[in-house]
Amino acid sequence: MSDQENFWYRRWIAIGQAIRYHVAIYGLEGVAAAFGDALRPLAPAVQQLLWIVQPLAGVFGQEQPIGALADLLGNVEDDLTADQETLCSP
Repeated sequence: MSDQENFWYRRWIAIGQAIRYHVAIYGLEGVAAAFGDALRPLAPAVQQLLWIVQPLAGVFGQEQPIGALADLLGNVEDDLTADQETLCSP
């Protein structure tokens, strides 16, 4: 991962932390958790869509942010797969 991609990866994580902070301030953790659980299976589809859109975003100079977000969603997919394997194991 290049320095520019690493910057955007860290930036997306910081944005996620800021959102979690504001959700906690307003006491909406339960609602946010429900939405997160409901939308989590869509992460692989959104990741693929971002990979498709990435070349077009490169025309506008936004290739690295889109790629970093797709990588971050790939990590969510890996976590989801690990959770499913844990549930299925005896």
